[in-house]
Amino acid sequence: MKQKIQKILSDLFYKSRNNRIYQARKVGYRNILKMHYDPELTVDGETGYFKLWKQLTKKIEPYSYRLFSHFMGKVPYIIPDYIGTEILSYYLNPRRYSDFYEDKNTYSSYVLLENAFPKTYLKRIGAGKILHEDSVEGIEIISSPTLCLQNLGVEMFILKPTVDTCSGEGVMMFKKQNERYVSSKGILFSDEFLNEYGDDYVIQEVIQQHPDLAKFNPTSVNTLRICTYRSVNDESVTVTGALIRIGKSGEVVDNAHAGGCFVGIDLESGNLLHYACDQYGNKYGTWNGVSFSENHIIPHWNRVKEFAEKIASYNKHSRLLALDLTVDKLGIPRVIEINIDGFSYWLFQFCGQDVFNGEVQSVIDYCNKKLLKDGRKKLV
Repeated sequence: MKQKIQKILSDLFYKSRNNRIYQARKVGYRNILKMHYDPELTVDGETGYFKLWKQLTKKIEPYSYRLFSHFMGKVPYIIPDYIGTEILSYYLNPRRYSDFYEDKNTYSSYVLLENAFPKTYLKRIGAGKILHEDSVEGIEIISSPTLCLQNLGVEMFILKPTVDTCSGEGVMMFKKQNERYVSSKGILFSDEFLNEYGDDYVIQEVIQQHPDLAKFNPTSVNTLRICTYRSVNDESVTVTGALIRIGKSGEVVDNAHAGGCFVGIDLESGNLLHYACDQYGNKYGTWNGVSFSENHIIPHWNRVKEFAEKIASYNKHSRLLALDLTVDKLGIPRVIEINIDGFSYWLFQFCGQDVFNGEVQSVIDYCNKKLLKDGRKKLV
């Protein structure tokens, strides 16, 4: 009886939570759509869209289709944001593993590639001691981070949280000025400041990005957001989406939520699309003085794709990854961040990209089996 009551209460909580999320996403996309079009106007192809996604749930909002069909074309596999987050990502990227794989301080423990990541100067894990990793001396506990950085001869560095963060929140760049480290916003780095910063963080080198990337905005690392998908059919890992995120002139972070924009990348050639886009679907022909009517190509594109697929192959538990990569001044691809939770389907759909590479029906079948096994279908 006790277990039965617990199951009923759990089901009620889950149903209530999903209802809140569904309504929030529905309103959010309706509001974005309202900026450009009549959100209540039916668009050709909606019938096929509803038919496809009703295989998973009865709750299908039309606004994702009505918005992204202007970027993707009138195709049924446009992903409703609620379904993408609450069903597809839930089963493709099991949460029990993602906390480990997403922690920036664990990357090097499972990705066994030399020079794949920025050099780490200092790190802190779970409110523990501040550590310095040296390949020769091993791990050293640091009492004064400021003094350690000065003794290492560090002129500039990036400080960022390693868990529970998104959209560039908390990322800061410091440069040495008169024997002190000062951020781009005038914040003074000190041991006391770092004690208040958080329990999990990393201090890393500032990667000098390739000049063909720096031209879009030299003050931010203009990361390549690369989607990799591990097929539910044959377990192959493939790059299925790609874009470059460009920070607003003068800013350190490049996220769309922080005022930046993004430009889609042709997966075969590495050429940029001829428009930049912001988080509200506004298109720009020029950003930071760079015209996208001209041809721009990502340097060493084939090498970047191979690198992304290699990185993704080390994660055996998650099928859909959003990798933030860059290409350094020597033409070497480097990992900035590995995103698993909160996959941003909207970014790729604004760029007209199918992140499942034609396997949407197979993904639906895969998730349907999981739903039925969990008894969740009646709840969503």
